[in-house]
Amino acid sequence: MIILLRRLFSKGDGDKKSNKTRNSLAAGVGLIGTEAVALNPLIYKLNKNVDKNIKETHKKDKESHKIYKKIKKDFLKDPNSMLEEGKTRSGDIIREDVSGIVSEGPSKGKKIIRISGGSTKDASILSHEMGHIHYLSNPKADKIGKYAHKIDSISDNSTLIGLGAGIASGVRSAKKEEKGEKEGLVNRSSGALASIGAHLPRLVAEGKASQHGYKLMKNAGASKRLLKSAKGNYKKALLLHSVGIVSDIGISELGRSAGRAYYNNIIKTDKKDDNPKK
Repeated sequence: MIILLRRLFSKGDGDKKSNKTRNSLAAGVGLIGTEAVALNPLIYKLNKNVDKNIKETHKKDKESHKIYKKIKKDFLKDPNSMLEEGKTRSGDIIREDVSGIVSEGPSKGKKIIRISGGSTKDASILSHEMGHIHYLSNPKADKIGKYAHKIDSISDNSTLIGLGAGIASGVRSAKKEEKGEKEGLVNRSSGALASIGAHLPRLVAEGKASQHGYKLMKNAGASKRLLKSAKGNYKKALLLHSVGIVSDIGISELGRSAGRAYYNNIIKTDKKDDNPKK
């Protein structure tokens, strides 16, 4: 492995080319470092604030309790809907709030929402999860929201997608350089664009679920104060979902540097070895 890395990042491809490779390497490390130093504390602070708001709502906000009960009742009017609060029906503790359509077993096809103990009675969270159910199950839901929910699992692989696109970008960059061609902006940015694109389905799905949840709360008679509080929670939650983009772009840059180094220091070298007269 060490021998491979030495060969991969050797300087045998000339100062100009190796500088480009090192620039991508530095950019990748810098972006990942930015997340570690600057963004991770922000994530922690936002999580802490959201948790604090939920706990305060859970204890004190009688209006939120009232709206929660109302939208819960509306949800359970459908015999195909299931709501588990604090614990699952099998007795397991619910660690986080989730929703979806049951895919197998005796409850297959049922709409299920699981609310953790700390989130019970918080109308904004229940309505958000109902928003997900709306886009997963309602054929009349708008197409953008439905499609985002259909493909949002792509976002689980955003890091690998960005890395792969970065490696491919680096190889193409080195090939063009070998031919004396100028690299275009599209190829230079393709790793970063792939990273951002991989995050988009999840961000759109979360945003649409919150949008529908806000509408449910408004229709249930929530006051301007409670709606403002819900909107604030939704914005913070969306920001939390988007923070990982920065490190994924950084990883795509590392992939780009590896792709350039691989082509310049291995592929080209192997070509020369196969054609010693050239």
